[in-house]
Amino acid sequence: MTIPRFLRGASLLLVMASVITSQTATVGPAESWQWVIKRPLSAPDGEEYFDRALKDVLAPTLQGVLVSITRETVGVRRILLAMETTDKADVTILLRGQMAKLKSEPKKGTLVRFRGVVQQFTKEPFTVTFLTNRRGSFVDFVESH
Repeated sequence: MTIPRFLRGASLLLVMASVITSQTATVGPAESWQWVIKRPLSAPDGEEYFDRALKDVLAPTLQGVLVSITRETVGVRRILLAMETTDKADVTILLRGQMAKLKSEPKKGTLVRFRGVVQQFTKEPFTVTFLTNRRGSFVDFVESH
């Protein structure tokens, strides 16, 4: 069964709601990464889950550690984040237009909090790509470690 695109956000919220009600603590960025993105995508039917529930959906707020940031083309930057360790990137964020203009270049190891649209997924090596092109998207460089 395919979920229409306009209902995908609602299905993501239902998944998050079930996680929140099944946990006694508040769900933060690390838990959202594990329960809404990493575990379901790592499952045998991860590609199906991606197509059905995550693709083109504005994800919850997440955070990771900056591994690298590169300029791709004029007006586009690629940010690689490690979500569980400090050296292996599992997230790519593509910043475009005004969002690609940074006041200063953040350093490797900087904590990055973000919210973006899930765009692409590869199982091996595990990588999820987010775009920051929809209202509600943001990228904050919080602190250096």
